[in-house]
Amino acid sequence: RFELHQNLGVSIKPGVRFGDFSSYLSVGINAVYLFDKNEATGNQIDRFDDSYFLGLEQHYHINENLIFTLGYTFSKFKCISFYTPTTLHSFQVFKLGLGYSFD
Repeated sequence: RFELHQNLGVSIKPGVRFGDFSSYLSVGINAVYLFDKNEATGNQIDRFDDSYFLGLEQHYHINENLIFTLGYTFSKFKCISFYTPTTLHSFQVFKLGLGYSFD
């Protein structure tokens, strides 16, 4: 079994706002947690790898404090499994959110 479990990253997100809509371009780096296990022997390797990502986000300001978010991020990296004939080359994240701002 070879799986990507989670990622943690840092990004720069410049954007523009027109009325109730905001658009952002995000660029950054992720620390990706990978799980690699040989099911027959039970041997397992847990590791972190790095990946660079590029994404787009659109925010709609419903009112002063409530924000609807739609986003897409593409992260490219290469990680080879020790126990399977698999290589992970990239992953994508689709984001749908509702946020509240305390002012």
